[in-house]
Amino acid sequence: MSWSPGDLRLIISQAKRCEFRLGDVLFRQGQSGDEVFLIRRGLVEIYTESCGVRRRLNLRGRGEIIGEMALLDGEGRSASAIARTHVVARSLGRDAWDNLLMSQPQLIRGLSRQLSQRLRQLQSTLGTELDRREQAASRPLLNSIGPFRLEERIAEGGMGVIYKGRHQFTGQPRAVKVLPIPTEEQKLRFSRECETMARLIHPNIVRIDSGGLEGYYAYVSMELLEGETLERRLVRGPLRESEVRRWFMPAVEALACAQRQGICHRDVKPDNLFMTLDGTLKVLDFGIARRVSGPQLTVDGRFFGTPQYLAPERIGGSAQSHERQSDQYSLGVTLYRALTGQCPFEYDDVAEVLAAHLHHEPIPPSRWAAVSAPLEKCIMRLLAKDPLRRYTDFEELSKALEQALPQFTTPTPTLDLTLLPRLDRPHSDG
Repeated sequence: MSWSPGDLRLIISQAKRCEFRLGDVLFRQGQSGDEVFLIRRGLVEIYTESCGVRRRLNLRGRGEIIGEMALLDGEGRSASAIARTHVVARSLGRDAWDNLLMSQPQLIRGLSRQLSQRLRQLQSTLGTELDRREQAASRPLLNSIGPFRLEERIAEGGMGVIYKGRHQFTGQPRAVKVLPIPTEEQKLRFSRECETMARLIHPNIVRIDSGGLEGYYAYVSMELLEGETLERRLVRGPLRESEVRRWFMPAVEALACAQRQGICHRDVKPDNLFMTLDGTLKVLDFGIARRVSGPQLTVDGRFFGTPQYLAPERIGGSAQSHERQSDQYSLGVTLYRALTGQCPFEYDDVAEVLAAHLHHEPIPPSRWAAVSAPLEKCIMRLLAKDPLRRYTDFEELSKALEQALPQFTTPTPTLDLTLLPRLDRPHSDG
């Protein structure tokens, strides 16, 4: 639930400023509620603890109010709150909060809407989980789907499992992505993936053939690729600059093609860049892609994508206004990792990773590996916090990379005639 700008301004005018450093606790589970906080800057993690097990509930950021429910029910804090970055907030004590609510009826209405929304989300979450358990217990093991016989499991994609399959009538081998679809939202996401992929025809984007629904599952069949992902390639060590061109220039062209059609990938990472045996780069898994300004299917408190590669605006909630630049940031993280062997922000805790994307500047990659100055300049521009400081589009990025990357050519071997079998020359009678 988002409060109106007028409500927030009213609360700010009555509240006192406070700051918290990384790791400071704003309040603890079980304590009496005596303050409500309005977050002005930074990230706060909300979590519960039971029998020594800690469970994260969500992350709260700019413009959100925390701690108000404990003041309303008088039962004490139901969760703890800890600063995951430097946090600037405004706080109101119990008396000031009560007086403000009494004098401003619209705040009461806002709280009622917020509480109703939380209850609906809780009911939806519980209902979905119960449905999932019942369906998982009742559905059989999957050996075939649609016209395809499933032979072996290859990998897991953005929302499903990818199998090596074979068409039961033609015998043609295909990659078949299978995903459970217990909810209407997932059916909608599946339909959108099929529509998205059908529009994306490019030599560097994996080609989709067909799709369908069958009982509990949906499926998509694609060309079966042989080769390796960038993720697997990096197991052998970081890329040399001489390898960057063949991995990243085709990826930029593919993403440029998608962007021209108004489509953002939203999950660019090493696992989704695939090099075939004949040296063709393919961008995989547009499964969470969406059209710019299209319907947003994420719900409050959730985002789609991989945390280590998420653009700051995707975390901070302003992605829709700068959607065209968010894939650039993810590609920048991927390039950084490809050259250095690590992401710009390496933390075990997801909240710390997200906070670093929002507030920390990355260490230049040349600190970790031999990266040329022009290429480092490209990477750091891709990793700019402000989307408007990145490249205008992928075409501009392509030109910048073309200038930054040296042309590595394989020398033509010299033919050694002494290694050839001796041929008798024809002779003349003259």
